[in-house]
Amino acid sequence: MARAGSLFYDNGYTGTGDLRAMAMLISQFAQMGATPIVKSSYDISTDDLERHNVILLGSSSENPAVAQIIPTGDFLFESVASTHDPWSDQIVNSRPRSGEQSKYATVHDPVTHGIEEDYALVTFQSGVTPEHQIAILGGIDTTGTEGAALLVTSTAGVEELSKALTQVNTVPQTGKGKAFQALVRVDVKKGYQVLDSHLVTIHAFGTTKPAVPTAP
Repeated sequence: MARAGSLFYDNGYTGTGDLRAMAMLISQFAQMGATPIVKSSYDISTDDLERHNVILLGSSSENPAVAQIIPTGDFLFESVASTHDPWSDQIVNSRPRSGEQSKYATVHDPVTHGIEEDYALVTFQSGVTPEHQIAILGGIDTTGTEGAALLVTSTAGVEELSKALTQVNTVPQTGKGKAFQALVRVDVKKGYQVLDSHLVTIHAFGTTKPAVPTAP
């Protein structure tokens, strides 16, 4: 190893759940007669945020570009620094309501250790300009990201979200829509096959504009 030379990190990793989530979104937009511009989140520019509605895939703990944009809400992705376990990430609920947990983590099969249950956040917020919005779909694992996309692209999922929003005192954004975080539970089979997703709860947050991403 000492003779191998310098080691460099190339940030080119994309999970299969992220790719499936992107495919679902592209298919949904195609049915609506729209053609999205697809690019790496690291390449999102100020111009993109000012001129377009933007959808980002991935959690703030794994994707620095998402971490720069998402405002502070009740739900936060957290990595446990004291362990090297790749499954140690969790979603922390800083203001749990009745029936809610303070932390949500992946659930694994005790024998195979494959993921059986994942969690994700669906975030809708105002963009840097009043007429645009930013949506972020991110799971603890990429299966969570896929499950979040399944929820927002299915008729049943959209109806579930819409119904829940009528019961939450969400803050209207400047422009259109509401700003909120939706916690999603994702059912997984064989550690990677997403079977279904379910809305757990919705928390509103204010209209703080996202920071403009800086170059890595």
